[in-house]
Amino acid sequence: MSTMTLSAPAGIGTNRGFWGLLWALYTTQFIGAAFLSTGLVGILRDGGTDLGTLGALQLLALVWPVKFLWAPLIDRWAPGRARGHYRSWLLVLQPLMVLALLAMAVFADPQDSLRVLVILAAAFVLFSATQDIAADALSVRGLDRSQHDLGAGVQVGASYIGTVIGGGLALLIYDAWGWRAAVIALALCTAARWSPCCGTGNRSARRRMRNPAGSPGCSACWPYRGPRPGRSVVSPW
Repeated sequence: MSTMTLSAPAGIGTNRGFWGLLWALYTTQFIGAAFLSTGLVGILRDGGTDLGTLGALQLLALVWPVKFLWAPLIDRWAPGRARGHYRSWLLVLQPLMVLALLAMAVFADPQDSLRVLVILAAAFVLFSATQDIAADALSVRGLDRSQHDLGAGVQVGASYIGTVIGGGLALLIYDAWGWRAAVIALALCTAARWSPCCGTGNRSARRRMRNPAGSPGCSACWPYRGPRPGRSVVSPW
């Protein structure tokens, strides 16, 4: 067990675009999570799926608490460092989340392809959990320590927005226009939230999203309630 103290360059957390990026990332996560835990359960139950199957479906959520297993990999390796360490992960994972949702829309009735649907849902959960690692690391590095509490507030607020969209709006669309319309709408919402990540092309934004060579990882597997001034993050690596 080692202890490392995180440091953030002064002033980089005050950019409005960066706050907007955090809102977008955390909202996206909870759109899918709420859909799988609430919206999809309601849709499948409406179609006659038994309670045992619905309960087993919730086991997919176990991916989130074990994401610490591959968090060090996200901290130490990136698919394209030229675009920024964590930005490159986000640019890969966000489209994968959209594709997983669009793949679900291929099926006219989720009841008829439940096994494939579960596989796609598992893939989405894996992409979402990995995206959370990169998002948490980005927020810890990109915000000044005095702003971590505000950043946690952004995470909580975005989670409520994502829950309303994925758990409530999805059911309303399903009731009015059916399965495909509901899933495509969620995919479009997720894709729209991807645009702030693509738009952070200026030099200062890239610095926020890059993990400088030789610097310690952010231990992104830890919950976002970031360290307050004078405290440090305890990492098992």
